[in-house]
Amino acid sequence: VRSHISTMAQQHRELQKSLEDMREQHRVMHTSMEQSRGKLQDIVHESVLKNLETQLGSIRDEIAERLEVCDERFHERYEKGQEKTAEILTDRFVALEASQKNLQL
Repeated sequence: VRSHISTMAQQHRELQKSLEDMREQHRVMHTSMEQSRGKLQDIVHESVLKNLETQLGSIRDEIAERLEVCDERFHERYEKGQEKTAEILTDRFVALEASQKNLQL
């Protein structure tokens, strides 16, 4: 009976040791998994940031193109306005000269 108890006690110690080893393996695996998850999140965040930077660059380019078009249109309209103003002033000046000649007569 003592031999049997001694054997059972030895098996119990071995099972306890095995359980402790398994718990340690589980802890190591869990830590490793958490580290991998953190690295994966960093990779995803970096990818998202690069994508956003690319989109932002495209938006900036589009805005620059639109501003250039608006600037060209403004200058075209400004020049047309200047031409029209010059025409109006010339017509008024000619009319003024004509009316001065009429007054002198």
